[in-house]
Amino acid sequence: MQYYLYDGSYEGFLTAVYYSYYSAVPDKIVAESSFEKDLFASSTLVKTDPIHQASSKVRREKHRMLGLIRFQQLNNGIYYSSIEPDHFILPLIASHFANRFSDQRWVIHDLKRNQMLLFDTTSWVIAHEAPLVELNFSEEETVFQKLWREYFDHISIKERKNLKLQRNFMPERYWKHLIEKHQ
Repeated sequence: MQYYLYDGSYEGFLTAVYYSYYSAVPDKIVAESSFEKDLFASSTLVKTDPIHQASSKVRREKHRMLGLIRFQQLNNGIYYSSIEPDHFILPLIASHFANRFSDQRWVIHDLKRNQMLLFDTTSWVIAHEAPLVELNFSEEETVFQKLWREYFDHISIKERKNLKLQRNFMPERYWKHLIEKHQ
């Protein structure tokens, strides 16, 4: 049996749950004070400190994604966006987009975790094991993408281009999902 031991605090418990989600799943998560040693069990003490670092990284990525998600209209009228965040942020961004685009059907596809956030104008749901299918963009979408790229190129001042600063606000790992970065 594998046990994760935590310091007894709520934050410690959440840290143990976090570790069990992203590494080997233990048989039990137990407060260190109530753990009874077992000859056949192995235990791992999970320190609480990393949860604060992890939560700030997740919060930062969530905030960044709110500005970097680009929807593209498909032939069937659904708006689609693909992302590859470092953390599982779909539930954290769902209400933002549900409120902002409440009159439209849309999908945010987390390619890294093979999951989709689906919204049908009334409620959202996360679909697990979501396959990537061939996407057919509407003719109107193709025109808007071209216009968006032109706009992005024309508003930039070539003499003041600062790639280091741009990469700070919009890291390169996200560029493959940004319409304005494709030619």
